[in-house]
Amino acid sequence: MKYAVEVRISVPVSAGTVALLVRDPENWPAMPGAAITLVVEAGATAREYRYAIVSGLPVREHSGTVVLADTDTGGTEIVLTESFRPRIWGTGGYLRGRRERSMIDAARRWGQTATGQSVRTDQEGTT
Repeated sequence: MKYAVEVRISVPVSAGTVALLVRDPENWPAMPGAAITLVVEAGATAREYRYAIVSGLPVREHSGTVVLADTDTGGTEIVLTESFRPRIWGTGGYLRGRRERSMIDAARRWGQTATGQSVRTDQEGTT
């Protein structure tokens, strides 16, 4: 079974600034208890990135996207989507929850890094 996760978060930072952080895998927070290898590539537009976890989690066929959109308030809406198949039967729901939390953490970190301070985010996670 394939699992999907989508997270939408708004941060008070320009999309261009967030894009600089998204491009570099070093700016993605680690998932506690996992040594993940992540590959980030440019997407179809200047504000879209594709990524994949290639090792470190018991998943296969992992793919994800980050799409950045300007908000009316001058910030950025970050939309992260992922899909994967668990390698171990019965772990998909657990992994989906862990990935959702990691995706939220990534978006928060990008906002905090860009502003140099703690960022309150409006978030909506959909699993």
